[in-house]
Amino acid sequence: MPDKWRDLCNTKLVTAAEALKAIRPGNRVFIGSACGEPQELARAMTEFGDRLEDTEVIHVLTLGVAPYAEPKYAPNFRPNAFFVGSSVRDAVNEARAERELPC
Repeated sequence: MPDKWRDLCNTKLVTAAEALKAIRPGNRVFIGSACGEPQELARAMTEFGDRLEDTEVIHVLTLGVAPYAEPKYAPNFRPNAFFVGSSVRDAVNEARAERELPC
């Protein structure tokens, strides 16, 4: 009985590639922030991102990798950062990403 939550959680685990199948062109994806960023998912988005055009990627503060912010992925991903970290700074400065000001 005490591990029932673990069993339930394990039934919901999928690979990053499987998770990306749920994303459609034009969707908005929230990437966790700081130590909660899913690094494998961020990498997989660019690996399988050729079918994800016009996808907005929202994050509060990205401290890890953000390959989706590279210029070659501009047709596919539009980063939207509340706070600009080093991994998305160039994209924001070059107008390939948005910077939302906190209220």
